[in-house]
Amino acid sequence: MSAALTKLSEAARRRPLVARRALYEALREARITVLRVGEEGPDDLQVWADRDPVLGGVWIPVFSDPACGEAYAARARLVGGRSPRPVLGPAREFFASVLEVPLFAGVRLDPIKEGSARLERHDVSALAEFLVVALRNARLFAE
Repeated sequence: MSAALTKLSEAARRRPLVARRALYEALREARITVLRVGEEGPDDLQVWADRDPVLGGVWIPVFSDPACGEAYAARARLVGGRSPRPVLGPAREFFASVLEVPLFAGVRLDPIKEGSARLERHDVSALAEFLVVALRNARLFAE
């Protein structure tokens, strides 16, 4: 799944105005990688984020392939010289929880020097809402 998601992410980066239905459908069940910057905690996940220099919000890099996340983490440095750690998890949980980040602007899919496909806050919100509804429906059918 990560190879297909990586191709869709790259296509969205190269042609940002093309419809993204296939990308959103792939993200529904995907496992994604984010960069952890804090200590291990049971109730929180502190992730690497880039500040928007114009509007002041934060953009969180998200990787479709763990290897891309590891390469990005190797170039990034935290205070004290440490590197963030890539962690893999389900997109549905990440999208639902990231909406509570103060000043959250969106996510950047597979960011590279040339740019990235951006999912703005409203896109992430729509994905999270869809995923919550899908989970609710799955629970109804499971009972």
